[in-house]
Amino acid sequence: MSVMTRATVRAMCVLACGVLWVAGCSDELDPTQPEDAYAMFQASLLSGDADGVWDRVDEDTRSFYQARRDKLDAMGERIVEFLPQADHRLAREQAGVVLTDEVADGKALFLKVFTPKELPTEQAYALGMDVDELNVAEDGLLAEVKTRGGQVFYLSRGSEDQEWFVMLLKSTEQVATSMKWLDANEEALEQTIKDLIDERRDAREEIISELMGL
Repeated sequence: MSVMTRATVRAMCVLACGVLWVAGCSDELDPTQPEDAYAMFQASLLSGDADGVWDRVDEDTRSFYQARRDKLDAMGERIVEFLPQADHRLAREQAGVVLTDEVADGKALFLKVFTPKELPTEQAYALGMDVDELNVAEDGLLAEVKTRGGQVFYLSRGSEDQEWFVMLLKSTEQVATSMKWLDANEEALEQTIKDLIDERRDAREEIISELMGL
Protein backbone atom coordinates (compact mmCIF):
# COMPACT_ATOMS: atom_id res chain seq x y z
CA MET A 1 0.00 0.00 0.00
CA SER A 2 1.17 3.53 -0.74
CA VAL A 3 1.14 6.03 2.13
CA MET A 4 -0.70 9.35 1.95
CA THR A 5 -0.48 12.22 4.45
CA ARG A 6 -3.10 14.70 5.64
CA ALA A 7 -1.02 17.82 5.00
CA THR A 8 -3.68 19.28 2.75
CA VAL A 9 -6.69 21.56 2.97
CA ARG A 10 -8.89 18.43 2.82
CA ALA A 11 -7.16 17.08 5.90
CA MET A 12 -8.09 20.26 7.77
CA CYS A 13 -11.74 19.66 6.88
CA VAL A 14 -11.45 16.04 8.00
CA LEU A 15 -10.16 17.19 11.38
CA ALA A 16 -12.92 19.77 11.67
CA CYS A 17 -15.61 17.18 10.99
CA GLY A 18 -14.16 14.66 13.40
CA VAL A 19 -13.54 16.95 16.35
CA LEU A 20 -15.95 19.85 16.01
CA TRP A 21 -18.74 18.17 14.01
CA VAL A 22 -19.13 21.39 12.02
CA ALA A 23 -22.60 21.60 10.46
CA GLY A 24 -22.46 21.25 6.70
CA CYS A 25 -18.84 20.16 6.65
CA SER A 26 -19.75 16.75 5.22
CA ASP A 27 -21.16 18.57 2.18
CA GLU A 28 -17.63 19.76 1.38
CA LEU A 29 -16.17 16.27 1.48
CA ASP A 30 -15.78 13.96 -1.49
CA PRO A 31 -16.67 10.30 -0.74
CA THR A 32 -14.66 9.23 -3.78
CA GLN A 33 -11.61 10.12 -1.70
CA PRO A 34 -10.88 7.57 1.08
CA GLU A 35 -9.89 10.15 3.71
CA ASP A 36 -13.07 12.13 3.06
CA ALA A 37 -15.26 9.03 3.15
CA TYR A 38 -13.74 8.08 6.49
CA ALA A 39 -14.27 11.63 7.78
CA MET A 40 -17.97 11.41 6.88
CA PHE A 41 -18.24 8.07 8.69
CA GLN A 42 -16.33 9.48 11.68
CA ALA A 43 -18.52 12.56 11.97
CA SER A 44 -21.72 10.49 11.76
CA LEU A 45 -20.47 8.02 14.35
CA LEU A 46 -19.40 10.66 16.87
CA SER A 47 -22.61 12.65 16.45
CA GLY A 48 -24.80 9.55 16.84
CA ASP A 49 -26.18 9.79 13.31
CA ALA A 50 -27.08 6.13 12.66
CA ASP A 51 -28.38 6.82 9.15
CA GLY A 52 -25.16 8.61 8.29
CA VAL A 53 -23.09 5.70 9.57
CA TRP A 54 -25.16 3.23 7.54
CA ASP A 55 -24.66 5.32 4.40
CA ARG A 56 -20.90 4.96 4.75
CA VAL A 57 -20.53 1.25 5.57
CA ASP A 58 -19.71 -1.34 2.93
CA GLU A 59 -21.91 -4.02 1.38
CA ASP A 60 -20.51 -6.83 3.57
CA THR A 61 -21.57 -4.97 6.70
CA ARG A 62 -25.02 -4.33 5.28
CA SER A 63 -25.33 -7.98 4.24
CA PHE A 64 -24.40 -9.03 7.78
CA TYR A 65 -27.38 -7.18 9.24
CA GLN A 66 -29.70 -8.33 6.47
CA ALA A 67 -28.71 -11.95 7.15
CA ARG A 68 -29.54 -11.46 10.84
CA ARG A 69 -32.89 -9.98 9.90
CA ASP A 70 -33.55 -12.99 7.68
CA LYS A 71 -32.55 -15.28 10.54
CA LEU A 72 -35.26 -13.72 12.71
CA ASP A 73 -37.81 -14.57 10.01
CA ALA A 74 -36.53 -18.14 9.83
CA MET A 75 -36.76 -18.51 13.61
CA GLY A 76 -40.31 -17.24 13.51
CA GLU A 77 -41.21 -19.87 10.93
CA ARG A 78 -39.62 -22.58 13.08
CA ILE A 79 -41.68 -21.47 16.07
CA VAL A 80 -44.92 -21.68 14.09
CA GLU A 81 -43.97 -25.05 12.59
CA PHE A 82 -42.85 -26.91 15.70
CA LEU A 83 -44.14 -25.21 18.86
CA PRO A 84 -47.69 -25.35 20.20
CA GLN A 85 -49.68 -22.27 19.24
CA ALA A 86 -50.15 -21.38 22.92
CA ASP A 87 -46.37 -20.99 23.21
CA HIS A 88 -45.84 -18.85 20.13
CA ARG A 89 -46.04 -15.43 21.79
CA LEU A 90 -43.66 -16.29 24.62
CA ALA A 91 -41.24 -18.06 22.28
CA ARG A 92 -41.15 -15.07 19.92
CA GLU A 93 -40.39 -12.76 22.83
CA GLN A 94 -37.69 -14.96 24.31
CA ALA A 95 -36.03 -15.55 20.94
CA GLY A 96 -36.18 -11.88 19.95
CA VAL A 97 -38.35 -12.67 16.92
CA VAL A 98 -40.71 -9.88 17.99
CA LEU A 99 -38.15 -7.51 16.46
CA THR A 100 -39.57 -8.44 13.07
CA ASP A 101 -42.60 -6.35 14.01
CA GLU A 102 -40.36 -3.29 14.22
CA VAL A 103 -37.55 -3.84 11.70
CA ALA A 104 -38.32 -4.52 8.04
CA ASP A 105 -34.78 -5.10 6.77
CA GLY A 106 -31.10 -5.11 7.63
CA LYS A 107 -30.83 -1.35 7.79
CA ALA A 108 -33.75 -1.11 10.20
CA LEU A 109 -32.11 -3.76 12.40
CA PHE A 110 -28.85 -1.78 12.42
CA LEU A 111 -30.69 1.40 13.37
CA LYS A 112 -32.43 -0.53 16.15
CA VAL A 113 -29.24 -1.85 17.75
CA PHE A 114 -27.02 1.18 17.08
CA THR A 115 -26.29 2.74 20.47
CA PRO A 116 -24.34 6.00 20.09
CA LYS A 117 -25.15 6.92 23.69
CA GLU A 118 -22.61 4.30 24.77
CA LEU A 119 -19.77 6.08 22.97
CA PRO A 120 -17.38 8.07 25.14
CA THR A 121 -18.07 11.80 24.93
CA GLU A 122 -14.60 13.02 25.92
CA GLN A 123 -12.78 15.11 23.33
CA ALA A 124 -9.82 12.75 23.69
CA TYR A 125 -11.94 9.96 22.21
CA ALA A 126 -12.86 12.11 19.21
CA LEU A 127 -9.22 13.08 18.72
CA GLY A 128 -8.26 9.43 18.96
CA MET A 129 -10.39 8.68 15.91
CA ASP A 130 -8.53 11.21 13.75
CA VAL A 131 -6.44 9.82 10.92
CA ASP A 132 -2.82 9.26 11.76
CA GLU A 133 -1.93 7.38 8.60
CA LEU A 134 -3.75 6.44 5.41
CA ASN A 135 -2.56 3.55 3.25
CA VAL A 136 -4.11 2.90 -0.16
CA ALA A 137 -3.58 -0.35 -2.05
CA GLU A 138 -1.83 -0.15 -5.40
CA ASP A 139 -4.98 -1.26 -7.21
CA GLY A 140 -6.89 1.58 -5.57
CA LEU A 141 -9.66 -0.69 -4.31
CA LEU A 142 -8.77 -1.00 -0.62
CA ALA A 143 -7.57 1.49 1.97
CA GLU A 144 -6.44 1.31 5.57
CA VAL A 145 -6.92 4.12 8.06
CA LYS A 146 -4.81 4.08 11.21
CA THR A 147 -6.14 6.44 13.84
CA ARG A 148 -4.31 8.41 16.49
CA GLY A 149 -5.84 6.07 19.06
CA GLY A 150 -4.28 3.05 17.39
CA GLN A 151 -7.45 1.64 15.83
CA VAL A 152 -7.50 0.45 12.23
CA PHE A 153 -10.42 0.97 9.86
CA TYR A 154 -10.55 -0.69 6.46
CA LEU A 155 -12.29 0.85 3.49
CA SER A 156 -13.30 -0.49 0.07
CA ARG A 157 -14.17 1.39 -3.09
CA GLY A 158 -17.43 0.75 -4.89
CA SER A 159 -17.12 -0.30 -8.53
CA GLU A 160 -20.03 1.80 -9.81
CA ASP A 161 -19.88 5.15 -8.05
CA GLN A 162 -16.20 4.93 -7.05
CA GLU A 163 -17.14 6.00 -3.52
CA TRP A 164 -15.32 4.59 -0.50
CA PHE A 165 -17.09 2.75 2.30
CA VAL A 166 -15.93 1.65 5.74
CA MET A 167 -15.66 -2.11 6.15
CA LEU A 168 -17.15 -1.96 9.62
CA LEU A 169 -17.55 -5.72 10.02
CA LYS A 170 -13.85 -6.22 9.28
CA SER A 171 -12.70 -3.18 11.24
CA THR A 172 -14.19 -4.02 14.63
CA GLU A 173 -15.25 -7.18 16.44
CA GLN A 174 -18.03 -5.24 18.14
CA VAL A 175 -20.30 -5.59 15.11
CA ALA A 176 -20.38 -9.38 15.31
CA THR A 177 -20.33 -9.36 19.10
CA SER A 178 -23.38 -7.08 19.27
CA MET A 179 -25.48 -9.73 17.51
CA LYS A 180 -24.24 -12.82 19.34
CA TRP A 181 -27.41 -12.82 21.41
CA LEU A 182 -29.29 -13.79 18.26
CA ASP A 183 -27.05 -16.79 17.61
CA ALA A 184 -27.46 -17.87 21.25
CA ASN A 185 -31.25 -17.51 21.01
CA GLU A 186 -31.30 -19.52 17.80
CA GLU A 187 -29.35 -22.33 19.46
CA ALA A 188 -31.72 -22.29 22.43
CA LEU A 189 -34.74 -22.41 20.12
CA GLU A 190 -33.33 -25.34 18.15
CA GLN A 191 -32.65 -27.21 21.39
CA THR A 192 -36.21 -26.57 22.53
CA ILE A 193 -37.54 -27.89 19.23
CA LYS A 194 -35.29 -30.96 19.43
CA ASP A 195 -36.44 -31.70 22.98
CA LEU A 196 -40.06 -31.31 21.93
CA ILE A 197 -39.61 -33.64 18.96
CA ASP A 198 -37.92 -36.20 21.20
CA GLU A 199 -40.78 -35.99 23.69
CA ARG A 200 -43.35 -36.51 20.94
CA ARG A 201 -41.39 -39.49 19.57
CA ASP A 202 -41.15 -41.07 23.02
CA ALA A 203 -44.87 -40.54 23.54
CA ARG A 204 -45.70 -42.18 20.20
CA GLU A 205 -43.46 -45.14 20.93
CA GLU A 206 -45.09 -45.57 24.33
CA ILE A 207 -48.56 -45.56 22.80
CA ILE A 208 -47.51 -48.08 20.15
CA SER A 209 -46.00 -50.31 22.80
CA GLU A 210 -49.21 -50.20 24.82
CA LEU A 211 -51.32 -51.03 21.74
CA MET A 212 -49.10 -53.99 20.94
CA GLY A 213 -49.24 -55.19 24.53
CA LEU A 214 -45.52 -54.84 25.04
